[in-house]
Amino acid sequence: ARLQLLRAFGSVNADSYPAAVEPVDIDPPTLLKLTGFNQTALTPGSNGNLWTYAGVGLAIFEFNVAPLIGIDPLKTLLPLTLGLIIADRFLVNGAGFETIYRALFPQYRTKVIRHEAAHFLVAYLLGCPIESCILSAWDAISEPRFDGQAGTVFFDRVLGDQMASGSVKKSTVDRYCMVVMAGIAGEALEYGKAEGGASDEQAVVQFLGSISSPPWGIDRIRDQARWGVVQSVMLLKEHEASYEALVGALERGEPLGACIGALEAALPEGTLPAVERQRARELVAPYVVNSDGSAAAAPSSYASEFDLTSKAEAAAAFMAAGEARAAAAAQKPTETEVLEARLAEIEAKLKDL
Repeated sequence: ARLQLLRAFGSVNADSYPAAVEPVDIDPPTLLKLTGFNQTALTPGSNGNLWTYAGVGLAIFEFNVAPLIGIDPLKTLLPLTLGLIIADRFLVNGAGFETIYRALFPQYRTKVIRHEAAHFLVAYLLGCPIESCILSAWDAISEPRFDGQAGTVFFDRVLGDQMASGSVKKSTVDRYCMVVMAGIAGEALEYGKAEGGASDEQAVVQFLGSISSPPWGIDRIRDQARWGVVQSVMLLKEHEASYEALVGALERGEPLGACIGALEAALPEGTLPAVERQRARELVAPYVVNSDGSAAAAPSSYASEFDLTSKAEAAAAFMAAGEARAAAAAQKPTETEVLEARLAEIEAKLKDL
């Protein structure tokens, strides 16, 4: 029953990530090739500037309007407004301002939903249960982990256990970075550039910086974050129908179970993309596909890595790998031939005796 109802949950693992590359190999040209975005598009801005711009704009407006209605802005409107802003920021984590901003700019709510839906879907695909998905500052008041911001709460038991033991494995780091960087990926896919996600980047930096064995330098952290966003972009593209279904469910305010049901219902029939990719890699390993479609022996470090970017390429890989293995099998003696040769050798020795 679980396989029928939750097909996508945990369907992606380390053997089926979309891009079969190491973090250190993702330079700017590779980033552009794999995702269609340059580094600038995947670098979020600072949401803190929103408060600054809004405050300055409101102050200018009040300073110019107040004299027209016969009041002194420095003694009335400006102090009152400043007091309201401070109260909103520190009492309700900016929920009041966000409500006004959402009313003036409805697209902001959609952007937040797409950002959180990306976190939600990637975590789900990687087998991390979703605890809650918070979409506004009002909702975040009861969730202190998000400091008044929208956010998706996911649970990774393996990460928790490894953090407690003081030893975090690379596979766990990979999974965490994919989930956390997914929001940036979701925004970039829809709007061409990520605006939100500065706190996500900071979370990755703090997490990796807290790992002491081995220590993570700034270059390695940058490479890992870039790798995470590449994988997330490709996963979201691959599961576009489920992503859009999840966005729709969140927009309607559906409960968590209904959101999961929506993304599951939008999955393609038959074998899921990641499962198909893993099987394909197992079939062609240890071969890689050359630019001409032929297969060649892979370096030992890439023995089971094979990046399937299209069904046509996969088909070419299967054929090439099959031909290569058939040729190798033809040169290798069968068990019968080995046995006959061994018997002939024994018979020759007996004659000598």
